[in-house]
Parts: sequence; structure tokens; C-alpha cells
Amino acid sequence: MAFIANCFEATVAAVDAKIAAGDHPTPTIISYILRDQTSKAQGLLRKQSNNEVMLALCVNGFATIGWEFIKNKGVGETPPDIKKVQAMLRATAAKIRTAVSEANTKLEPTPAELQDLSKASDRLWQLDINRLTPENGDFEINLQEGKSWGDKRDVAPERLFVSVARGFMRRPSFSSFLALFNNYDARVGKPEVSTTDQKAEVARFLDAILATPVIRYANAYLVAKKLSPPEVTKFRQQLWEIWFQPYNRSRGVKDSSEYVIGVWLGGVEKREGCACL
Repeated sequence: MAFIANCFEATVAAVDAKIAAGDHPTPTIISYILRDQTSKAQGLLRKQSNNEVMLALCVNGFATIGWEFIKNKGVGETPPDIKKVQAMLRATAAKIRTAVSEANTKLEPTPAELQDLSKASDRLWQLDINRLTPENGDFEINLQEGKSWGDKRDVAPERLFVSVARGFMRRPSFSSFLALFNNYDARVGKPEVSTTDQKAEVARFLDAILATPVIRYANAYLVAKKLSPPEVTKFRQQLWEIWFQPYNRSRGVKDSSEYVIGVWLGGVEKREGCACL
């Protein structure tokens, strides 16, 4: 739900830039901003289970400026002043971040999650605060046309991704992951030479993801299932062995992990109509 906070804060920043340039929003524009923010927040809330707290924060926040969040409409005949709108969005975003932070400290899986993998997956999705979403303008895709099973026609000749925001590359888990892309040789039977710098890049990536709520929850879940050791250092070693340890794929040569080069690095190749990440 940090995505709702991101959305609100991005809108406040965009309005600030417009006002600084001398372009003050009209009442019509203010109403549009409120409808747009409400619609985006509602869309994100619909994708989450157990969203009562976030929904209440949004409902209460928008109510302070005379806007019905559920019905997505104003109470009065005229919209509130833009400064009040911005102040409300800032305050609501701050409350959402506080609620997310509190939720992230409780990362032990519930009995229901331990019994039902789909519920555990839902929890992982909620905790993945770094993922990119179209609602926040992180990316835009062009789906083009669909086709039936067995149809070999190319009905999507254009690129799938219209745009991808570059700011995500500054996030530690993304930036440390991107640094790994040139470390491996995809050829089977080609022995890998791991330099000191490459080992350091792997270490930075593991440290970055181990600091995220989604991986910490995964660790707690696996520990509860007796599939991982409770010590973080040992879990870190387990991740390294699964993802990065070379193994024999041909002629007894220890080359790159097929998972790393086949799944992760395969998307790095420059292909027409294919976008990285």
C-alpha cells in the first residue's frame, strides 16, 4: 500500500511544479485531480486483501476536505482549495507510510498463511513495496491485439513497453540487481571467472534484498516450514547457493547457474519488441 502514498506524493510534487511555473489549477482541474487520485487509490485497494486500515485512512483523509472517497465525488458545489488538497494528500500519505511500516515489522506468517500457499503469496505481494505499478505511472504497456491458441500470426508487432520510469533504478534492490547483468557467460560449458568486484556486487545484491520486507517474510515462512535456517547469515548463504553457485551443465565444467543466466539475464538481450524488466 506504499504505492498509494507514492501516488499522492507524486501528485503533490507535480502540482507544486505547476504552481511554481505560474500555472495555478482551476476548480475544474482541482476536481479532476481529486477524482484521479481517488480512482487510482481505489484501484490499488481493490487488488489487496485485508486493506481495511488503508481504506479507512483514505476515507477519513479525503473527508477532511469535503470529498467522498467511496463515491468519488465532492460534498459541496465547489472543490476545496488546492493547498488544502495538497496538505491532505501529504498527511494521508504520511499516515499510510506509518501504517505500512508498522505492518512490515510483523513479518511472521499466520497459521492461515502456513496452511494456504495462496494466502502466503498474497502476503508476499502486499509486502513487495518495491514493485512497479502502472497506477503510479511506473510503466505503460501497449497490449495491442490478442490471439487464440495455436495462432502463429504476429498481432503485436510494436514494443510491449511504451515507457518505463527510470527512477526505480535508484532503489537498492534494483540497482544492485542491474549491476549483476554483465557478470555471467550464458554459454554452456564455459567456465566462469568470478572477480573480486563481481563477488562484491553479489554481496551487495543479497544485502539489499535481505533488507526488504518481502524477503524477510519469505525467510520467516521458510523457517516455519523447516526449509531454511533461522540465522540470517545462513539464509543468505542458502540464497547464494541457489542463485549464484556454479554447477556442472556440460562436460564436468562448472559454469553459471542456469537460473541466473536463463531466467534473469535472458531479458537483458536486446530484442525487437522486448523490454528489460
